[in-house]
Amino acid sequence: MRDELGDLLFQVVCQARIAEEAGAFAFDDVVDSICDKLERRHPHVFGETRAESAVQVSTAWEAQKARERAASGGGGALHGVAVGLPALTRAGKLGQRAGRVGFDWPGPAGVLDKLREELAELDTALASEGTSQAGEELGDLLFTAAQLARHLGLDPETCLRSACRKFEERFGGIERALAAEGRGAAEATPAELERLWERAKRQHG
Repeated sequence: MRDELGDLLFQVVCQARIAEEAGAFAFDDVVDSICDKLERRHPHVFGETRAESAVQVSTAWEAQKARERAASGGGGALHGVAVGLPALTRAGKLGQRAGRVGFDWPGPAGVLDKLREELAELDTALASEGTSQAGEELGDLLFTAAQLARHLGLDPETCLRSACRKFEERFGGIERALAAEGRGAAEATPAELERLWERAKRQHG
């Protein structure tokens, strides 16, 4: 850790030196900036504001960040959530940001209701409006699923990776069973594949 922190510090000093040579800012300005930010965002520590709970601290923190974004013209509550994140992770973070300003479900039950609503809308789109509208509804369904994971304290990416791994194990069981008969999956009937899938579920959990 000592060595890695040294590497990190070197990068900070190096970038600050480049900025100083360009006439932008110096290392001291970087230190002053983080000190000012800590004081602004922790008035219950450095100021006279009282916070009776961790929830009050978090609420005050988000309110201060919102004021800073507004003052800098930096956008609203959702500004700054990286576009390059995996889509499920970004969906969860967007929901979390919205939730911090009160736009959220009170608990998982409300998200489940919304998930059922989105599933019904997808069903309607598939029946009458074609794949274009279905794609939009499917996106809404996935977004809502990410919010359910958030409300359950789960990471949607981890959940999906686990599901992918489970699918690979079960499908591998199907292929091994067929290979023992000298066949491939493409040579099996749908009924055979379903039977072997159920067997793989029992074997692999």
